[in-house]
Amino acid sequence: MIAAENSVGGCSLFKLFSRLAIVAVFLLGLMVFAGMYNVVRTEDGYHLIKKKEFEVSFPLVDTRDWKLRDWMENGHIRNALGKIKLDDLRDKTIAGWNSLSGKIDAWVNDNELNTDSAKKELVRIREEAKKRYKKFEKKMKDGNLNADEFNKKIAELEKWVKKQVDKL
Repeated sequence: MIAAENSVGGCSLFKLFSRLAIVAVFLLGLMVFAGMYNVVRTEDGYHLIKKKEFEVSFPLVDTRDWKLRDWMENGHIRNALGKIKLDDLRDKTIAGWNSLSGKIDAWVNDNELNTDSAKKELVRIREEAKKRYKKFEKKMKDGNLNADEFNKKIAELEKWVKKQVDKL
C-alpha cells in the first residue's frame, strides 16, 4: 500500500525526479552553450565562434545574406571569420609548398638522375622554386593575391619545375 502511494503511473518518485534532474542539467548545458557560443553559417559551412560576452540568445547565426550593416554591427563575428579564413589560407599555402617540395625531393632522389651534376642542378631548381614560392606567399599575405590566383601560381611554378627537371 505504501509503494502504491509513492508511485505515479508505475514510476517511483525517485525515478521521476532523477529524470527531471537529467533533463534540467541538459537544458542548463544548452543554455550555457547558447550564452557562450554562436554557431555561424557561412558560404563555406558552419563555424563555432565564442561570443565576446555571455548572452543567452539563439546561438545560430546565418551570414549568407548579410548586408554591410550586419557585418558592421557584428564585429566579433566578422573578426573571428576573418581569422578563420586567414588560417585556412595559411594552411593551404603550407600544403601547396609541401606538395611541390615533396615532388622536387622525389626527383632529386630519382635513380635516373643519379649524377652529381644533376643532383646539384635539382637542388638549385628547388632553391629557385622556394624563392618564387615565398614571393607568391608574401603577395598573398599583403592582399595582392587571392587564394585562387595563389593556387594558379603554384600550378605554374610546378610546371616550371617539371620543365626544368625534364631538361636534365
